[in-house]
Amino acid sequence: AGIDITQSKKFFRWLKKNNLLTFKFELELTSCHNRRYPVIVQAQLLKVKKGRKPERVYLDFYVYTTNIRGSADYIEKIYRSRWGIETQYRVVHQFQARTTSLNSILRLLLIGIGFILEAIWLRINAFLHIVTHVLKVTCNYELPIKIYKISTLILTVSRFKRLLQALWRPNERS
Repeated sequence: AGIDITQSKKFFRWLKKNNLLTFKFELELTSCHNRRYPVIVQAQLLKVKKGRKPERVYLDFYVYTTNIRGSADYIEKIYRSRWGIETQYRVVHQFQARTTSLNSILRLLLIGIGFILEAIWLRINAFLHIVTHVLKVTCNYELPIKIYKISTLILTVSRFKRLLQALWRPNERS
């Protein structure tokens, strides 16, 4: 099932005008108890520009369900805090070292280095998220860091590797 939206800006304006950017409806989930849960749908207009190509506009719908009673804004706030936890579990696997060594000391050392790198990455990412949010609110100019959404991660693993290389070897230029 899907919605064909050829004129996403007009549809988004219509949703905003009719207060339907975030709406709820009841859905019966087939489980052993056949309970009804509220389903929350949130619409968001995304503008994507790649290089010199003209800007494309997309309309995204985020759908989530929960057994928590409350307004859609309250539930969205709760889910935002959950995304950080999910991201941390995903990031853990990106920093794990792979080895075929049977030496337990080496394996423990690699696990420790992985945890340290992960902690550094999360701290830098949180700092950049706060700084860029403050700059985006107070300043009106292009930042050297690309931000597509406030709620997404800013520092990807490849950027983190480049940052570490720049800090480790400051005299070399790539």
